[in-house]
Amino acid sequence: MDSKLKKRNIIWIMLFVAFFGISMGLWENYKIIWLEGTGFSILNISTILSISLIVGGVFAVVVNVCFRKLDPKYVIQYCILLKTISMILLIFLFQKNVSVAIVYILFIFDGVAGSLVFNAIYPFITKYQKSDKMYSVFKITDYTTRDVGLGVAMFVISFITANYLEYNIILIIATVLSLFCVLISLMFAKGDKTVSPKFKFKGIFEKRSVRLYYLYAFISPIAYDSVMSFQVIILRDFALLSMNWVSIFLLIAGVAGDIFAVFALYKLTPKNDYLTVICKFGARFLVYLLMSIIATPAMAIIALFVVLFFSRTYEDVTDGKFINVVKQENRFAHSNIRYLFSRTGHALGTFISGLLIICGMRYLFIVGAILVLTQSILLCIGLYYLKKDEKKMLIASSKSFQKKFVFKKELDNSLQIKKKFKLRKY
Repeated sequence: MDSKLKKRNIIWIMLFVAFFGISMGLWENYKIIWLEGTGFSILNISTILSISLIVGGVFAVVVNVCFRKLDPKYVIQYCILLKTISMILLIFLFQKNVSVAIVYILFIFDGVAGSLVFNAIYPFITKYQKSDKMYSVFKITDYTTRDVGLGVAMFVISFITANYLEYNIILIIATVLSLFCVLISLMFAKGDKTVSPKFKFKGIFEKRSVRLYYLYAFISPIAYDSVMSFQVIILRDFALLSMNWVSIFLLIAGVAGDIFAVFALYKLTPKNDYLTVICKFGARFLVYLLMSIIATPAMAIIALFVVLFFSRTYEDVTDGKFINVVKQENRFAHSNIRYLFSRTGHALGTFISGLLIICGMRYLFIVGAILVLTQSILLCIGLYYLKKDEKKMLIASSKSFQKKFVFKKELDNSLQIKKKFKLRKY
């Protein structure tokens, strides 16, 4: 594929990421309140979200096993369509006396499709451009557009306050943006027939660093979601902020985090990866620990701001390095396995959050502090073995180059001998 076509596809993909991010920023942050407005309790909400997350992770692997030759672009196209249909149906079920099972099924479809779409985007991008920084650019674009979605939600909540109706309007806007994503996905469907990798599981589990990364991918979302799943509820019910101020807070924290993430990517990334881990997770551990001791509304606001501020930084180190070390033909499979662990972690974290928020803030944050410490240690061990794996790959590639060089030299020598022999014979 020529460079112009590659650039065009990257532009369409990033435009898709932007619209998808705005839609997700609208819907993902307020689906809890939407469910609350439909009559579900916090425990029921955490159960619904947990089930949809687990099923999403399982389906990601099922898609890979059953459709190994399926290009990520088709996963994106089919799943964004399924997600959009699910969201349209949910709009008409708002505050209606319908079976709980129907809401469960639609949320599962929505969660599964959203997981598969997000899971397929970066493997699709790497077909055209692959680097640690590209992963960060992709993630920062996603985070920034989600914050734009929060801004739109804040605008809606400011002008409409009528028995949770504003949250159904938020869902309608998110659905319209999802429809735009369906149309955009058709634009990068052309010109990709030259790239048809076979996705396999073979070779993914060979590296110890990747195996440790899967464990980190499981623990990390538990550590995050055990506190942050119900951040809106914490800010509204414990910190006593109105929903308008909750939206403003989330928007400010998100935008500040985006700006810092971009600045950190180019100017503040430490040369030592272990120092990077401390910078990313150290502040979170400290505020969680303080919140478990000083459980006040002001401390809760500070703690949530710190988590949102640092959560978007250094993902080229915490995730990108482990993704890019996997071979291209295994990357979609690797991404799906990672998402299985990640989604299971998110599900468990969401369920734990639903239980602990009933017990009290101190229990919520002390569990969060223990989990953050655990994920930091796991990541450091994974980075240690990643460096060892990279050295082995470098040695193997240099040996391969030496063998080729020696073979070429011997071949040249043999050709010269043949030429001399022919001349003598003549």
